[in-house]
Amino acid sequence: MNIRHFHGWALISSGLLMTLLLIFGLTDLTLGIPYLSDVLIIGYCLLFMVGLPGIHYVQPQTKHWGWIGLILMLLPPLNRLLTTLIGLFAQSPVELNHLEASIWNALAAVGIIYLGYIIVGWLSIQARVFPSWVGWLLLLVGISYDVLWFFTLYGSSDSIPFSLFENSLYFMRLLEITAVIGYGWNIIKYKAPRKKRTQHSMHRTARTRRVFEDYSER
Repeated sequence: MNIRHFHGWALISSGLLMTLLLIFGLTDLTLGIPYLSDVLIIGYCLLFMVGLPGIHYVQPQTKHWGWIGLILMLLPPLNRLLTTLIGLFAQSPVELNHLEASIWNALAAVGIIYLGYIIVGWLSIQARVFPSWVGWLLLLVGISYDVLWFFTLYGSSDSIPFSLFENSLYFMRLLEITAVIGYGWNIIKYKAPRKKRTQHSMHRTARTRRVFEDYSER
């Protein structure tokens, strides 16, 4: 397994853990295991962050904009990871959670939280290395999350019914899982294009072959 495969499997594993979290959230299953959801959250966040560089490995032509998008994509898992760790280990989790929520809301207010999803999704569509549906899916997820956060911060309390908000969140999480697994699978299956031989290289090879043949005839 090379480093590219490692990144790809990390994203796929992250998507699978996100799927388990989605199932547990819909069914309230815990399987009798204490802190199961917390462990799954920590696992999927770490695997997601480890797998992200594989996207740039496959589409390096996105250059610095690709790295900017990937760095911004770290914000949501970092937020969830910190929230989980604070709840598990902090002696005063309420104060720390309040501080973390203030920072998160400030970033959400200016549309930065899921901007990375939008950037990377759009770059994937333009680069045409990944299937276009993967890029469009990530782009859609980023825009949808930002719209939801906008209504959460600036809308009235009854602007979106809670049931609609919750169902929309579950649906977008499902789309996000599909995009993450799609990126991971295509990273694993990616085959770098062979470099075309230049005219100079072809002439040099032919000249070397002629010299070798002349030497053999002697």
